[in-house]
This record gives sequence, C-alpha cells and structure tokens, in this order.
Amino acid sequence: MGHHRPDGTVKSSFEERADFFSSVAFWYQQGINQDLPEPPYGQERLPFGNATQLGVTNFLKDVTTEKGKASVQKEVDWAKDLLFLEAEGAGARIDIPIDIAEDGQYELIGLIAQAPDYGDYKATMDGEAMNLDPRQAATSEVPFPGPDIFYNYLPEVYVARDRALGMVTLSKGRHLLSFICVGKDPRSLGYNFGINDVVLERVLEKTD
Repeated sequence: MGHHRPDGTVKSSFEERADFFSSVAFWYQQGINQDLPEPPYGQERLPFGNATQLGVTNFLKDVTTEKGKASVQKEVDWAKDLLFLEAEGAGARIDIPIDIAEDGQYELIGLIAQAPDYGDYKATMDGEAMNLDPRQAATSEVPFPGPDIFYNYLPEVYVARDRALGMVTLSKGRHLLSFICVGKDPRSLGYNFGINDVVLERVLEKTD
C-alpha cells in the first residue's frame, strides 16, 4: 500500500514514522444488547496500555505559580479545557501536584496547547529534568525522548498534540510536575502556557 511520487517511484505507507496512532473499531447491531458487557468508559479506553490519564484542570486549587496566575479556560479548542498560566515573562512557572500510587519508572505525556500568545517552556519533575536513554524505551509505546524545550507559539490555538515530557523514577506519594518559561518566539504576543491533561505510564520491567 502506498502512493506514486511525480518521478514514478512508490512511497510505502508502512515506513517507520514518529506519528502516534491508535486503532478504532465499530460495532453494529440490531436491537438492545442483552448478553454482552458494557463497553469500556473513560480511562479504560486509553490507547497507552498501562497508563493513567490525569485531567489537570481539576487540580487548580492545589496548583502554585510564580510570576503568573493560574486559571481554567473552558472549551478552548474542540471542547478541550485548559489549565492556563497567564505568565508575566521568562521565569514564570506553574507547579502541578501529581500523586503516584506505587514506586516505579514512569513516562509522561502532556497535551500541551499552542497559541499566538504562548511562550517556550521546559518541564521538570521535583525540580529535575526528565531524561531518557532511548534504549530504555523498549517496553513503552511512547515515542521518546521528548524535547528539552517546548516551543508553544502557533498563529492559531491548537490543543490536539500529545507531547512526550520524559521519563523519571518516582516513589509512591505526591510529586511536583513543573513547567517553566524560558522565553518566547519573537512572533508571540505573550509568555502564556496551557495544558489539557497528562498521561502517566508506568514502565513494566522486561521479562525474558
């Protein structure tokens, strides 16, 4: 399966790509289901396997900030809500509490927004960068490593891209996920930041 280039060669659609796809299935039936279980709902439909989806907009009361003010913006793009930081400039930060249920190594994905007045940000966990040797990702479905800096300027608002934050070893209990402004694109009208949710995946140990 593929398509022809102008020079006559064929480009296969099965080449390795960085896209992050999930499958979808449709079920058609007549009448009311009598014997089958209810379909999965919410987190049970996550495509990431061993993962938890955190709606960070629900954490507003526990969020802390520096050089900025946090709020929740409703239905910003495709009905997505954002935990929003109205930032004053470089050095602004938002700290989001993350509760971990058990010790382990975790990978994090953030649905980070982009907009005309957004800045450039780096992510840390408990004040440390989340780094990854790509060879460690063998048990994961997540494309890693993530970028050192998230460049969040776009000419229009966009909230539809899962972005790898990194990998980190965490103990059971509360941790602090932080986003810190390091500047902005010259075209940006501000230094703001917005995030819809965070997906937390515990990486299971390999078995021979």
